[in-house]
Amino acid sequence: MEQEMSLVQSRFRGIESSYNTDVLGLVVARGYVAKLMGNKAVASYLRRHHADLT
Repeated sequence: MEQEMSLVQSRFRGIESSYNTDVLGLVVARGYVAKLMGNKAVASYLRRHHADLT
């Protein structure tokens, strides 16, 4: 049982250490996509060629 708990804690620390990096990457990507969607030319292109995305 101690070995299982140690393994769980080890995995948790690994996930915890990468969480901030992952969240930062998602925030940056979200901002980039939001900026693209705010561009009239990009939005127009997507409406014409990829209506399912808008």
